[in-house]
Amino acid sequence: MHAQSIVMVVTDVVMPRMGGIELAKRLRQMQPGVPLLFVTGYVEQSETLHEQGTAVLLKPFSPDALRKAVAAAISA
Repeated sequence: MHAQSIVMVVTDVVMPRMGGIELAKRLRQMQPGVPLLFVTGYVEQSETLHEQGTAVLLKPFSPDALRKAVAAAISA
């Protein structure tokens, strides 16, 4: 996949090997304008990411909530 074809990234905050925050840092270096949506089950992380202006969707979420969050992140 070419970097130019990335429209948006949805990632969990906690993942093995590379967490979502590290992924976001690398992504922003390569493609600074790509919208990013974090999903997490941890309220504390959610609050911190919101304070940084990052889009966050708290787990568990409905398909409709995901659709709305993706649409909002892409249009921001």
